[in-house]
Parts: sequence; structure tokens; C-alpha cells
Amino acid sequence: MYARTLLTRSTASKRFISTITNTHMSLTRRVVIQQYKDTPRFVKKTIHGGLNVQSPAASASVGAGNTSGAGSAPTQASKRAPTLGFGASDNTTITNPVKNDAGELLSIKISQRAAQKLNAINEADKKTDQVLRIAVESGGCHGYQYILGLKDESTIDNSEDSIFERDGARFVVDATSLEILRDSTIDYTTELIGSQFKVVNSPYATSSCGCGSSFDFDPTAIPK
Repeated sequence: MYARTLLTRSTASKRFISTITNTHMSLTRRVVIQQYKDTPRFVKKTIHGGLNVQSPAASASVGAGNTSGAGSAPTQASKRAPTLGFGASDNTTITNPVKNDAGELLSIKISQRAAQKLNAINEADKKTDQVLRIAVESGGCHGYQYILGLKDESTIDNSEDSIFERDGARFVVDATSLEILRDSTIDYTTELIGSQFKVVNSPYATSSCGCGSSFDFDPTAIPK
């Protein structure tokens, strides 16, 4: 009877310690990502020099070979109206491009499947103002998780969001998430667990869960 009581207390203690440990890890992850978000790492500005920069009122497609925008006066970082053409092979444009402290453009790739699927959804819903927002938040079994969801274009914040457009389909990423997502691809996949929009080929994710929605990354590996 005495031994059974000791065993029960030991089990309860282990559960209590496990609960405290998991809570501490969760809080630590939230603090890390919040500190990462609070770090002033982003420089948003109009891109000039060999690329045509124009307002959203102009044509949405800007080719890298068009230099009509070169030599124009730089726009203040607070003014959010540029559209930058990049990756001519995938016909993607960026509205509100972001550069890091080293002057490198932060971008993601949009697969043709993802663009076609988003256009098909919007056509079925009879909506022309619907976008797919991609964000990174703390949580999940690996510490961080991708959040992808359909949103109305009215939710776009031109001071914080970059818009990646391919074939008329628009994908929105906030500045903090973009630095973590940079150089990855937004795809639409069909697997045994179902079909979904998914972040793939992320160069800074160190591990991920089987479904690909939760991941871990090394902040020191991301170029400043």
C-alpha cells in the first residue's frame, strides 16, 4: 500500500513537471518569435535601376527588361505604391516589395498549380477581391506553423504586406513572415491526407511535421 502511494505521487510529480516543461517551452517559443518580430530588420522601398516600377493603377505585369522606370527619383519608404516584376519565367509580380538590411529582395515563388487553384476558387465563389494570406505564427508540434487562409482584399495593409500576383491570383504575406518564408514556394498539393495550399521547399526550415503545417527554423541561418 505504501509502495503504491509512492508510485502514485511519483507519477503525479512527473505529470506536473511535464506540464511545467511544456508550458515553459511554449512560452519560450512565443517570446522568441515576438522578439524576432520586434527586431527592426526590414527596409521597404521602391525598387529602381533596370526595372520598371509603376503604381497599381498601371499595368499589373512588369517585365525585367523594361527600363522605363530607371533613373527616376527614389520614393520615400513610407509611400507604398510600387509594383516590381521579377521571375519572368513564372510571370509573378510583387506589389510593396521588401528588402532586408543588405539590400536583398525578399520574395517567394508561386507555383502555377497554386495560381490556377486560387483562380478556380474565386471563380466558383464569384469573387474578384479574394486573396490567399500566408503567415507564420508560433505553435504546432515543431514550434512554428504556417497559417494559410482566404481573405478579402480589404484586409491588406499596404504598410506591412507584400502582394505576390501570378496569372491574376494574389498571395499576401506580412513583412515578418516574409523574411522567414523567403525563397520558399507556395504550391497546391494533392496527397493521401487531402488537397491543400502548402509552403514547400523552404530553405530555412530545419524540421517539419508529416503534414508540413508545423516546422522549426534557425533564425541565425536567415541572411540579415
